[in-house]
Amino acid sequence: MSSEQDLLGPLVAALDAHLPLPSLSDLGGAALLSADTSALLARDELPELIALIAEDPEILHSDIGRGFLLEAAAAPTSPLMLEAVVDAFLGHPAAVAELGDDLVDVWLGTSRQRGDLIGGIALEGSARLVLADASTPYALLDRLKRMRRETSGMNDDFAGRAVRVAGAVAEHLPAPDVPALLETLLNVDDVAEDASFELGMLALRHALETEDAEQARILLVTARAHLSDAHSDEERPDAAAFGVAIDAVLAYSAGASVPDSARRLLEEAILEIRLNLLGMPSTWRTPRFDTLAAWHQLASSLEQAQAADRPGSWLHASALINHLVSVYSAHRTLSLLTPAGTGGTDAPAATALAGLHALLAPRVERAFLAHEGGRAILDQWLEELHTAPDSDGDPATALVRQQAGALREVLTSEGPGHPQNLTARRLLRSPGLSGQKAPSASPHAWR
Repeated sequence: MSSEQDLLGPLVAALDAHLPLPSLSDLGGAALLSADTSALLARDELPELIALIAEDPEILHSDIGRGFLLEAAAAPTSPLMLEAVVDAFLGHPAAVAELGDDLVDVWLGTSRQRGDLIGGIALEGSARLVLADASTPYALLDRLKRMRRETSGMNDDFAGRAVRVAGAVAEHLPAPDVPALLETLLNVDDVAEDASFELGMLALRHALETEDAEQARILLVTARAHLSDAHSDEERPDAAAFGVAIDAVLAYSAGASVPDSARRLLEEAILEIRLNLLGMPSTWRTPRFDTLAAWHQLASSLEQAQAADRPGSWLHASALINHLVSVYSAHRTLSLLTPAGTGGTDAPAATALAGLHALLAPRVERAFLAHEGGRAILDQWLEELHTAPDSDGDPATALVRQQAGALREVLTSEGPGHPQNLTARRLLRSPGLSGQKAPSASPHAWR
């Protein structure tokens, strides 16, 4: 038994017995870290040791603590150990706050030196710190820009991680060179479908956030094509799910029938994803079930709201108006995209999606205007809504009321096509929501 093993004996014993871990001071404090650094860096307990240092403010802020942690970030020689070390750092906000920029430099350096899985894991660690606002993005963006010249000889494991990083960065940072990297990665056979998926999700985000309806439609068509490529090359249920949702939005916005199969296909895709991930740990790019559930809710609302075009549907006006208003307010009440800067496991908050509203609102407005008593029925529905007790605790309820009131204003101004509608529709996007920066969170799972 070596002296280092003796020094970490209490830690090893606690891990073996599943007991609370000792503190760093219990193991010797700063003296432990300066005893034999190289031996400690080779220990299987390195991730736990990192956590103990991060939980000791005095050591964390000391030169000895900082130096050891930066050496620990670069030390792992196996993918599993590096994954554990990255998670140990990212699980401790104090360490991230203290060392964010330095950790990014260390891991980007590893990604330059190692074009294998270890280099890919290090690249991901850097990206997760940057996207959690724990470091400035410039070094990462420069690394991704230069990576376009490396794709011809890129290791498949490294390329797989590079796609995930590029997809996340392109979604959340204004970086035109990063989508170009994804386009280049389409030529790497083993990751082509992943690159197609990330390009599809990027086009989907841009479609929902643009303010121009025609541009939103073009971007949705582009997104659908990329997602179809991802699903045909390798059957990906996430690509299938988002593709079906796009089909439903495009059909409704064009005045066509929403496919009867849309809701069922979404349910099947979500179930397949759940089964595929059963028992597997969640990762930072695991498909977000709450996001997919929101798309399923939207597809259901579109399917039910289209009944307004059928004769006799207004005999059940109250239920029909519920569906129409749900569609009209979906751009503010449904979390269809993971907000920029969100890296935690908390459910994403809904942000105003101008492109979605520009696509869906006209058909809702036409439905009310085409029915002789549509505006009067909406007035009655609003009156009942305002007199009902506001006790459901759902923060979306107030937004639905605002959108229903805004819809009435649009209808009063003589309906779609009238110049006043342009002003009214811009008011629908409610300053303070559209363009609002989402709160930052910890550097963990996206989508």
